[in-house]
Amino acid sequence: MLPSGIASATIGSHGYVRGLLADSPQVGNGNLLYAFAYEHNDGPWRNADDFGKYNGVLKYSTGDAMNGFSLSLLGYHADWDATDQAPRRATLGFKLSQTWNHDLFGGAAAGKDAGGKKAVVPFAPNSSTTIGLQTRYDNIRNGLYRTQATNRLSTTRSDHTIETSVGAYFENKTQWAEKFRTVVGVRGDYFHFDVDSNLDANDGDRGKFIASPKLSLIFGPWADTELYLNGGLGYHSNDARGVVARVDPLSGDPVSKADPLVRTKGAEVGIRTAFLPGLQSSLTFWLLDIDSELLFIGDAGNTEASRPSRRYGIEWANFYEPTKWLTLDFDLAFSHTRFRDSAPEGSRIPGSLETVVAAGASVHDFYGGWFGSLRLRYFGERSLIEDDSVRAPATTVVNAQVGYQFNKTWSANVEIFNLFDEESSDIDYYYTSRLRGEPSDGFDDIHSHPNEPRAVRFTVTAKF
Repeated sequence: MLPSGIASATIGSHGYVRGLLADSPQVGNGNLLYAFAYEHNDGPWRNADDFGKYNGVLKYSTGDAMNGFSLSLLGYHADWDATDQAPRRATLGFKLSQTWNHDLFGGAAAGKDAGGKKAVVPFAPNSSTTIGLQTRYDNIRNGLYRTQATNRLSTTRSDHTIETSVGAYFENKTQWAEKFRTVVGVRGDYFHFDVDSNLDANDGDRGKFIASPKLSLIFGPWADTELYLNGGLGYHSNDARGVVARVDPLSGDPVSKADPLVRTKGAEVGIRTAFLPGLQSSLTFWLLDIDSELLFIGDAGNTEASRPSRRYGIEWANFYEPTKWLTLDFDLAFSHTRFRDSAPEGSRIPGSLETVVAAGASVHDFYGGWFGSLRLRYFGERSLIEDDSVRAPATTVVNAQVGYQFNKTWSANVEIFNLFDEESSDIDYYYTSRLRGEPSDGFDDIHSHPNEPRAVRFTVTAKF
């Protein structure tokens, strides 16, 4: 539920335009949340992106988090000419989800029901349980085409994909002692993939169920400080096209179907504290094993199940409010990522980030209505090939915002992206390509999607 309705309009550099309308009025015994947005951007490239996007959400909800029901519909449509590997693409997606929550035991831990009796779980005096059901439906059309000067010459592949999932979950929170509590949960998910391809050999449907248990142990607090240990099983879903494909759409060679749902195993141990006034800080050590990394083959527009991997690292997150009008945050993460099996090409995972820094300062309600922010994002060097012989350079981008709240209804702000006009890349790949006049077998090289140059956007917002 939104505190008030909102309407905003934005214009900016490189043909950028965005409009937003959202509200959550009361309808019957519940609230109807709606939000619709349109966005257009040409980008700074020689051939304009002509990016156009429509997206929206409708959600009806009643009750609350303990006893409630919600039904959501999300829609998305975008079309653009990409200055990247894919010369032309269009996507269309819809998502329908439903959530139902019911308090099985009469309320929070040891609360009272209407009759004044304590509602307790038989095996623990201070416990609450939540069950839920979620559904999702995605309807996607996309394709990969051979082009010359943005004109279509032939079709490599064209697919209509319908992906449906149903998930049920159970969670129990129990306070066993003053300084010890647990969170136990299990989730079951069923996915069904249905692909209608321009290649009959890649038509098909397939389904799979997977269960994911999880456990959290929390100790404390002592001096506003807690220790925690989390562990559990999860999954990632593969591209529906790779799940049913039998032939490579580019070469026609037979291919193995990808596993629909790939098992992951994770754990973390950490400490979080609010001991210092105004400061919330956490330090976490984590580990993640993936049974199969997902590898996208751009030339063929399909996916391949790659090698098993292990990732572990440390994250330090900080949120500090020294005054009522100033907020500072600083996050630092290091990760070590390797394939778990042995292969002659090496053990590095191409494109996997090793060092990430995110930091910012935000000002709000300053001198009668001023607000603003300054944010920094740093990605360190990363390997682009399994033997680590080719690495992408580090990138740093700073964004800024300043605005003024005129009254309860009207506000305006200016955003500057890439404030210092950093010339870097958003993403880098290493593969073989051929330019006009080069030998037929081409050359191995780094291929980058450049970071957009400095851009300015102006937004006016009204609340109603």
